[in-house]
Amino acid sequence: MRPVGYDAWIRYVFDRPTTPRGWYFDLDDVVTFDATPAELVAYIAATVEHCRTDLARFTDAQVADGVRYIFSNLCSNVVLALKRREVPFDTRRRAIEGIRELYRGCFGPRCVESGAGEADEGVKRLNAACFMFWDVTPIAGWVDPPGERDMYEAVLDVLEDALTSANPVCVDSGLHGLGHVRLSAGVRVEAIVDAYLARHPDLPPARREYALAARCGLVL
Repeated sequence: MRPVGYDAWIRYVFDRPTTPRGWYFDLDDVVTFDATPAELVAYIAATVEHCRTDLARFTDAQVADGVRYIFSNLCSNVVLALKRREVPFDTRRRAIEGIRELYRGCFGPRCVESGAGEADEGVKRLNAACFMFWDVTPIAGWVDPPGERDMYEAVLDVLEDALTSANPVCVDSGLHGLGHVRLSAGVRVEAIVDAYLARHPDLPPARREYALAARCGLVL
């Protein structure tokens, strides 16, 4: 079930013209979507959980810009709702766990590996949003209070699942994310990467090297 106001949220975030930097930077007057932190968390959860169907009508570029708007705090403050302690922990964790479906239902079907064909600009934009997801989102880091560090388990579940994707763009994104959380969640990151390498003994050299770099936290 979608939350009340969800349809308006989807239109606000995704039904936008494609501009060079993203509509949230290039429009003269961006009116903030009126919602409480709890409502924003519910909208985020519903968006990722239903992305396969609810985002199907939008172009790849629109989806890329919308994903950035939601999850990058350079583009909006929406993602910070996932760190607001007045919103129940389990509710916020569910929204983060739902990012698995963003990979399965959106990035996986729509992203195209570089060199796999002539990708248009929209696909390239979505590829970048996928690969750079964990670079730009503050949910890659949980420090204080100590209980919030349990959110790393939700993040790691998402990243581990991304490594099972048949789409190399999703796999590279997952490895990239693991590299970024290595310092804070090293033991499990190492186990996830080791399991991935064991499942794929014949990886192309470049991807194997990248996986090993992620295992050590040496990614950019």
